[in-house]
Amino acid sequence: MKALIKWVNLHQCNLINTSDINTYHSYSDQSSSVLDLTFASKNMCNHIKNWYIDENANTEFDHEVILFTIVMKKVKLVENSLNASYNLQKVDWKDFDEHSQKTKDKMIVKMQRIKSLKAKVIYLTECIKNTVKLFVFKQRICTKSKLWWNNELIEMWKTLLSKKQIWKRCRNDDAWAEIVQMRNSYHDAIKLIKNQFWINFLNNVEEKEVFQIYKFIKSCLIEKLLLIQNLQKELKIEFNEKCKTFLKAMYSSSLKIQINEELLSNESIQWSRVIKEKIKHAINFSALRKAFESDDISFIIIQQAYKTILKIFNLMYSDLIENNYHSKIWCKGTKLILKKLNKLNYSISKTYRIITLLNCLDKVAEKIIVVQLSYTAEINDKLLNFDQMRDKKQRSAIDAVLNLVHDVQMTKSWENTLICLLLDVKEVFDHVALKQLIKILIKLKISVNLINWVKCFLQNRVIDLAFDDERQKSKKISTEISQDSSISLILFLIYIRYLFLKIRAKFENLQSLSYIDDMMLYVEKRNIDKNVKILKNAAKITFTWTENNAVQFNDSKSELIHFERHKITFNQMIILLNNMIIKSKTCIWWLKVWLNRKLNFKVHVQTKIATVTRTLHSLFRLMNSKWELNVKSEKQLYLTCITFISDYDVKIWWNNQKSYLVKFRKLQNAALRKILNAFQTSLIDAMQIKVKISLVKMQLNQKCKNYAIWIVELLKKHSIRKRTFISYSS
Repeated sequence: MKALIKWVNLHQCNLINTSDINTYHSYSDQSSSVLDLTFASKNMCNHIKNWYIDENANTEFDHEVILFTIVMKKVKLVENSLNASYNLQKVDWKDFDEHSQKTKDKMIVKMQRIKSLKAKVIYLTECIKNTVKLFVFKQRICTKSKLWWNNELIEMWKTLLSKKQIWKRCRNDDAWAEIVQMRNSYHDAIKLIKNQFWINFLNNVEEKEVFQIYKFIKSCLIEKLLLIQNLQKELKIEFNEKCKTFLKAMYSSSLKIQINEELLSNESIQWSRVIKEKIKHAINFSALRKAFESDDISFIIIQQAYKTILKIFNLMYSDLIENNYHSKIWCKGTKLILKKLNKLNYSISKTYRIITLLNCLDKVAEKIIVVQLSYTAEINDKLLNFDQMRDKKQRSAIDAVLNLVHDVQMTKSWENTLICLLLDVKEVFDHVALKQLIKILIKLKISVNLINWVKCFLQNRVIDLAFDDERQKSKKISTEISQDSSISLILFLIYIRYLFLKIRAKFENLQSLSYIDDMMLYVEKRNIDKNVKILKNAAKITFTWTENNAVQFNDSKSELIHFERHKITFNQMIILLNNMIIKSKTCIWWLKVWLNRKLNFKVHVQTKIATVTRTLHSLFRLMNSKWELNVKSEKQLYLTCITFISDYDVKIWWNNQKSYLVKFRKLQNAALRKILNAFQTSLIDAMQIKVKISLVKMQLNQKCKNYAIWIVELLKKHSIRKRTFISYSS
């Protein structure tokens, strides 16, 4: 007690407790006292109000719950952008549609009278919001959702509280015995209802509901950011200081570039008009679980509204795109700061992932433009190079890796050596210069309508930073394409297209591949020294072009590798313009595929086997629980979680290798035994027939056959199609 008095006097603290109010009630010896004390410093005492005991709070302890309010004038809290969402599962969509149907005619007449494009966007947004407020309610967010809670538990909880109040007044043995009996019955009922709910869920789960298991065990809240280190390595605590640190990290450099006036041209490519089918496709084929902005209008709500007021949507989007207008309301985005997993030091800004929340009505307009750009890229070779992957129809990361694998295998058949230089563009979407992008679009003879729309889209961009349940004031940014925007990828590919043309114009034997920000330059010849020399000169041209066009490379991710059949490894290196030395490696990781110098995929398959094994053991822990899943659900989890990992890039590495087949077969056999609870000596063929899972070899071969059939349907301009034999389709 003396130590406590000494500490209180040392820190000049004051007692906040209200006199004669007991904070401790011992149910064992039936005594009460003021055991729990609340102290505060002099500065904090002025902000503390409404100190009281919450007698209705139900706890398992003898201590009462103490509540008080801290009033701070300067602190203003807002809802978390991720949690402020509507409960769309309990919406009566019939009433929603009926209300939209009643107001449809009035909305069409008013939309036709409105001449301002900005006013049309605001009017449609407000109409949808008003309907949402009537029929859709916000969901309550808590740390763990108690789906098992029912009215019976509520009544038992109220009874327990009333018995506690009776005991506090009379303090006799009979009242105490009733409390003990009621408290035990209450906690036993919770355990029983929890168990019954979990058993019923696992036994009756169907299709996608099986993935709700992960949602049940995952917390709805995220941890608060503590300290953030700025460029001067100073730790920042306040919210505004953290925002400045993140903004400097995201927009650290804005390079001044010189625009060549020779790029100007008045000709244009034909640009198709916006038709109803494109608007319908953009709305109906949008991801329903995409995060949406603070207006809370999600794609589910837009799709439901489109069913009844599709004429209004068609009128608005046709007018906006044909008049080259992108609403300023849609130029605002919210950037959320989320922690990356398994990082050692979370005081560094790079250990956080930045997600941009955009308006869903804006995303529909962007998707319409993307569809038209992708179509133009397919019919016109001038828009993008044939080796530029992503955001073009039927061009993925697997296609990019397969192009490289084909070229390496052809080089080996000619007994040559292929050397690759891998480059990674740094902060892709934050270094797109608007003026340079417009000049490139003009040179490509793109329609004036699209150029004006891109101008409107990239100008007047405004962002908010939202984290720690707070939101920063809107801040303007000069040039930035949001990473979460659907049009960002294809605009960036157009932005860097002339780099590859410039390199190939000087080096005929040099080839290039790119997948968004991952670029690869490679050359094949028998003389290794000549290969290295060509790559050095190509790297100089590449870095010179990037400096003049506000693009930067991440030097730490630059790699060099020789693909050859010799046992001797080559130790050549390349020195970049910034004196960065890139040494040759024996194995690289490109587009989530491990490639070694002999291209036998040994490292890649070993890594894949380890990943599949970890995932399989995680499923085993779920299957070993007291209440097991049914066979149908366990099979669905296996096909979704295990076969997806094992079969994802099988087209690249599978060539009937027996050693790889044995490893995958062992994993599948273990899964079959666990699903059916079979013995170790059970027949594998019988279990496969019971569960209806095909052989591993059949699965892998079928994936490769499907891809071969898919190649036949590709256009002849496709990079994969160009690398096949002319007689392949026949």
